[in-house]
Amino acid sequence: MSDSTPRSFTVALVGHPGAGKTALHAALNAQAGPNDVFTFVDLPGSHVLAPNTEDERQVYDRLLGRRPDLGVRPDALVVLTDATRLEQNLYFVSQVIDLRLPVVVALSKVDRARRLGITLNMVRLRDQLGVPVVVVRPDKGEGTDEIRSALEGEIARTGKPVRTHWRPSIALANAYNHLDEMWLSKHLPLHTGARLVEGLRLLSVANAVDEYEAHPASGLLMRTVEEAREKMESRGENWVMGETLQRHQWANHLAAHVTERGTPALSERGRQQLIETPRWVAWLLFAAAALILGLVGWWFAGG
Repeated sequence: MSDSTPRSFTVALVGHPGAGKTALHAALNAQAGPNDVFTFVDLPGSHVLAPNTEDERQVYDRLLGRRPDLGVRPDALVVLTDATRLEQNLYFVSQVIDLRLPVVVALSKVDRARRLGITLNMVRLRDQLGVPVVVVRPDKGEGTDEIRSALEGEIARTGKPVRTHWRPSIALANAYNHLDEMWLSKHLPLHTGARLVEGLRLLSVANAVDEYEAHPASGLLMRTVEEAREKMESRGENWVMGETLQRHQWANHLAAHVTERGTPALSERGRQQLIETPRWVAWLLFAAAALILGLVGWWFAGG
């Protein structure tokens, strides 16, 4: 990184519950030195970037910068992604990328995916997401150097054009642009990416505008959201499900594009069972034969 780049960065670790964030957080901190430029923060697990639960609300508000009391808005993000559940994880990944912050995707459980017969094309995945993808093993501390290197690269190119990784429909894009032009850009003091995520939520969640009831321009917001939703309806799109369906379709398509499925590998226990099964079968056959011979001898001996 150049001398003009700030020497301290807050990096938030986000991802689905159970993906291994806590272990990865510990591994990253374990190798931190006195001159480390990164401060890693482990945020609660979230299935989506939306304030649906208390944990998800904390993550949402922190990443968008809506609640300074929760801590500073991160400078960069590491989103931990489960390779065995890629399709489900990609929805959340797409929302995180939309925040327009430096992002690194940390792909965990790749070994387990291979045992399940799942092979990922890493080149395709990186190309389609437009961000670095690093294979990690949090419990072993593997991949931490690669994460740091990728973060440095992404932070260094901050400000360069960001390619839209998923393709919102024309109706959804027009509806958001109308909302952004008429209200978001004028009344919502958030970063461009944060405005995008919050604006899409305002369009698709019926009561989301109620959170701005005390805002001086709440009346204008309600009218603008209604107009934006009407724009979607005029093109035959359901404003409640529009964004959700389009993200899911993108995630499904990408998962299929980068995934090859083969025959699951046997576990060590399964292989041992295969080795031992013939021995048990032989003993059973021997016992059955002995029983039959004994019965036949008993019969001919007159019972």
